[in-house]
Amino acid sequence: LATHPNEQLKLQEHIDSYFNPDTDDDAPSYETILKMEYLDTP
Repeated sequence: LATHPNEQLKLQEHIDSYFNPDTDDDAPSYETILKMEYLDTP
């Protein structure tokens, strides 16, 4: 990711879209992570 800043930004935006700091703890739940399709990209 360090050598691909555009991909790093896309990933951060994707994670942020699933993470709600008002209702989530310090990290998204396991169930939320399973919904993050960008993380499944080979």
